[in-house]
Amino acid sequence: MNPRSAGGAGGPGPGVPEREPSGLGGLGTRGAARELLRRPGRLVWLWVVWMVLWGSLTPLAAISGLLVSAFALLAFPLRGGDPEVRFRLLPALSLTGRLLADLVPSALAVALQMIRYGPRTRSAIVEVPLTGSSEIVSTLTANAISLAPGAFVLEIDHEAGVMYVCVLAAADDGMADRVRASVLDMHRRVQNVFGSDEDIRRQVGEVGEAGRRGGEEQT
Repeated sequence: MNPRSAGGAGGPGPGVPEREPSGLGGLGTRGAARELLRRPGRLVWLWVVWMVLWGSLTPLAAISGLLVSAFALLAFPLRGGDPEVRFRLLPALSLTGRLLADLVPSALAVALQMIRYGPRTRSAIVEVPLTGSSEIVSTLTANAISLAPGAFVLEIDHEAGVMYVCVLAAADDGMADRVRASVLDMHRRVQNVFGSDEDIRRQVGEVGEAGRRGGEEQT
């Protein structure tokens, strides 16, 4: 007998659970919707990124950004590997302010370098270590860095904890150190918004240890 006919026409066999339609990210559509409602911080973050890219706060941009963000999270749900991730409002506002403040200076710096040097403008790839970071925090950090003109992330090696950032206008030899410091600051801000409590405690410990080492070197 045909095994498919045991459960009726077109239905699953006895004892076989009915499969839920799966989204493009591997989670079921209902599971992705539940995840979206349980963690609205991801929706808010994508909406903020949409508004920053749009460049104007209009009802059309706000509504379309909300719909696009919700569709992206439903169609491409993130893997459920960070159960301790939290969304913190005040650090999120600080991060948004930093992103907006970086847009104009970054664009002007790149434009001045291109006008001054033209095709001879130097570019560089900077290796930035990201220790103690989840994949979600590292990915959001890369997105935040790529928003401003002048730099974008080429690759993230999650296993080694390294991010490779391409700088379009490397004006001098000290640019690598400044880019590395800026990326680490952005990573700290993103981690303050979405990192787990353990990540926050580890980050505070690393900052304190760096401060003690700096004091010992000065003495």
